[in-house]
Order: sequence, then C-alpha cells, then structure tokens
Amino acid sequence: MRAAPELTVVTDSTADIIATPVLECMADVEPRSVEWLWPYRLAVGKLNLIMGDPDLGKSFLTLDIASRVSMGRPWPDDLRGRNPAGNVIVLSCEDDPGDTIRPRLDACSADVNCIHLMRGVNLYDPETRRNTLKQFNMEVDLPTLESALDSIGGVRLVIIDPIGAYCGNVNSHKDAEVRGMLGPLADLAARRSVAVLAVCHMNKSGGQHAMYRLTGSLAFMAAARCVWLACKDRDDPAKRLLLKVKNNLAPADIGGLAFRITTEIGQEIPCVFWEAEQVTTTANDALGEPEGESAGLTEAKQWLLGMLSKCPVAAVELKKLAAGDGISVRMLDKAKDALKVIAEPNGFGAKWSWRLPRQSSTPAPDTVKLL
Repeated sequence: MRAAPELTVVTDSTADIIATPVLECMADVEPRSVEWLWPYRLAVGKLNLIMGDPDLGKSFLTLDIASRVSMGRPWPDDLRGRNPAGNVIVLSCEDDPGDTIRPRLDACSADVNCIHLMRGVNLYDPETRRNTLKQFNMEVDLPTLESALDSIGGVRLVIIDPIGAYCGNVNSHKDAEVRGMLGPLADLAARRSVAVLAVCHMNKSGGQHAMYRLTGSLAFMAAARCVWLACKDRDDPAKRLLLKVKNNLAPADIGGLAFRITTEIGQEIPCVFWEAEQVTTTANDALGEPEGESAGLTEAKQWLLGMLSKCPVAAVELKKLAAGDGISVRMLDKAKDALKVIAEPNGFGAKWSWRLPRQSSTPAPDTVKLL
C-alpha cells in the first residue's frame, strides 16, 4: 500500500495544528464479497435494523435469529444453506431475563450456553473499592463491548434491543450526533466481523415512505446496510410480515417473509414459526392507509380486466403494455393480487402468462402474446 502522508502532531498549544489528507489508492484495496449472517438479509460487519410498532414480534424475531446462530440451524428461507454456530451478545433493557428472555430462548431450542446477556457496564472505583453497575452507553462504552467480544470469543451476532435505549446523551433526532455515535459502532462491527442487529421503533406519521417512519434521525437509516420492517398482514391479523425497507447489498428482487408467533403443543411460551411463502408485498404498501382504494389501483384493475377479458396474456407483454399506458409494475402487481389473477407457465419451458380465475388454464399459442 502506498504510504499515506505522515500526520503532524503539534503539542505546543500556541502553534496551529497542521491537517493533512489520509489517502488510499483504490488499486491497493483488495475487493471482496459481502459476508452474510443470514444470506441477503443480515450482513456481517454491518449495522442491520428491524423496525416496527410495539407488540409485533420484533424481540421474538431477534431471539429466533439468536437461537439459529447459537445452534447453527438453517435460515427459514435457506434450509440447505450453511450457518456456522457461534456466540451471541444481547443487550436488552425492556424484557426480563428470567421470565421473558430465557423462556423464549428455550422455546426456540437455543443453545443458551452460546447466548450472553450484557446486563450493563461495571465501574470499579479503586479508592472506595466499590462496584457500580450502569447501563451500556454506545457513546462511551464501545471499548467495553469490544472487551466482551474478546472474553467470549467466537461472537457472530450482537443484538441491541432497542437501540434508542443505549444512546446516552446523544440526541437521537440530530443527524450529526447520531452519525457520530453510529460510526464507531459500524467500525467495530467491520473490524471484528460481527453482525450488529438493532431494534428500532416507528413514529406515528402515516402516509410516508417506510424509510421516514423510523423514530429519530434519518441517520439511523443511513448508517444501516439492511433495514427490515416487522408488521401485520392486513388480510390475516395473526400473520406477521418481515419486509425490506433498505438493502443496498443484496439483489434488488429479494422478497419478504411471513411468520406467526404461536405456541407449540406442550409448550407455554410462544415462538416464531416461519411460513414457506415468499411475500411480494412491499414495506410502503404495508404501511399505506388501509381504508379505501387509490385511484391508481382502480385504474390498474380496470385496465387489467380489459386486457385479460378474452384470453390469457404473456406476463412480459402485459408489463410492456402497462408501462406504455402509465401503469407502474408495482400497481400492476397490486391489481393482479386484488383480482386474484393466476400466473402460470404456458407449457414446458414457455414464458409465464396471466389469466383470470374463470379462464381456461391452457391458452392457445396465439393468445399468449398481444404484440
């Protein structure tokens, strides 16, 4: 690596401090792939967030994730993938360790020997020989967290639930202060190759893009590489959805997942049960106003009914025609779901076509394409 200009440290308080640039030529940077804890969902060496309203299962989710790491169990959407077992550090100030956290971990069949709750930071005064326990503060206590990583060893995941409780004197609504706090946390995650997963609450402002619904400064969203929304399924109140809000490291088409929080036979404590389906609902759609129907969706439904009224149509052609008529792919998909349109391949190796439920499932070859 090319030597960076040497920094000049001036100890004379009357002299001016000399600032020089610290440069690194990109030719000297070794390219590498993103390392994933949960493939395409939680990244190693990065800050990851789960946001959502209260009582929607965010803490259940984090403990399910912790249990999978502790046991090396596969991820729900990657059952044949590799997930090496490792240790987990949990910071949680809202749930009791004895009657909540431990029972939930047991319900998840976690290896509790691999999961360590950081209760706080011990301050020892050598003069009085007294110990004082204080709450962990991300602003000043990251060295203590790094000491915990050293003492435990093999830590793959650090959970902070919720992140707002560990901000100390930092004003969580001021970008500069939040960036100053999260920067060292992100550096620690990268340097120690651990995934940091933090839980965030949401504000009450409806009708906004999902990125702006996170409580506090937008700097939380900017600092995280992967952000997920936990919310209810409007069509099934007992079902929960885990939807992408931001993920600039994974493929753009990574979908959401569905889960339920239920109790197994013979157990008293509920836990997370994942469903096999891939969810196409977006975070923005899930947070939209449930009452009524937008004019755009009404128009898209009428358009799609007209296109499919006589015969099935190739999906790729429908999307081209919709774009030409000013209908977005997202709105077209919403219309498809609302009309319960069936998508299926038109024969072996053929392109997919869409049809109305009442239509024949085997369209003639010349009816699949309109152009």
